[in-house]
Amino acid sequence: MLQGLDAASRQQLEKLLPRNAADLPEFRRVIGGALEVMIGRSLPSAGSTTFEKQDQTAHDNDSWTLFRGLLKLTARGEELPCVWLLPANWNREAVLWADGQGKRGLFAADGSTPLAAIRKLVAAGYAVGAVDLYLTGDFTPDGKPVSEQPRVNNPREFAGYTLGYNHPLFSQRVHDLLTLISSAVFHERQPAKVHLVALNGAAPHAICAAALAHDKLASLAVDTQGFRFGSITQIRDVNLLPGAVKYGDLPSLLTLCLPLRTAVAGESKESLGTLLQAPGAASRVTLLPAGGPDALAATVASQA
Repeated sequence: MLQGLDAASRQQLEKLLPRNAADLPEFRRVIGGALEVMIGRSLPSAGSTTFEKQDQTAHDNDSWTLFRGLLKLTARGEELPCVWLLPANWNREAVLWADGQGKRGLFAADGSTPLAAIRKLVAAGYAVGAVDLYLTGDFTPDGKPVSEQPRVNNPREFAGYTLGYNHPLFSQRVHDLLTLISSAVFHERQPAKVHLVALNGAAPHAICAAALAHDKLASLAVDTQGFRFGSITQIRDVNLLPGAVKYGDLPSLLTLCLPLRTAVAGESKESLGTLLQAPGAASRVTLLPAGGPDALAATVASQA
């Protein structure tokens, strides 16, 4: 019976795949609507966030400044450890850097020297910002991301109960990226463009956030490392997102990001068939031969 229900569902979703421009509104209504329910939050409105500066240091003869502080979403009572690298010659564009390790992903092993890719972006005039997504970085005792979803205080563990009443950790991390995006696109200094880059396990979160941010981003660059929600087999997997497989997994979520200019590493033409067959994808989607900080950062400069 379950196999029959699954087959019927797949047939219905197959009919939704956009093959021309006229198909896109219904695809976005159904798949986009499902994503909004799964994540449980949209982009915070203008004025929803504040940045509480805790530290400020100038570097390289005052050519750029490092700001550390807390990014706050006051209405939700949420605070995210946050860093910004702001060049003196700011070009009015911002790059939001999402890393599975948190904001430490901006820096080399010493924790203070920006990666070469980040230094190049700052030297080119881009402001670069990052946060610790929930249960990464400053949220954990050792600074490392947790390896499984938090356990409930009940010996009868059942995902249907836990995730039926609480946001999955995956959704909470997407919330954090939406907060970061809102803080940038609605900032008082009014950046002309905001780009989103994600790697080291943060690509699925960034894809969901970009789809929910609609037209607020200028570009998206991700290294998916071939991730699929369908490969998850444990209820405490940190990336478990109930419903994601039913609604087409990562390729469908990437399709929701169109017409956003998107660069993707870790995939192929075959693995992204749903996305690449969508109307407009040929001119908006680039498959990168390799991922990593340098390759993803280079895509931002190519948008200039």
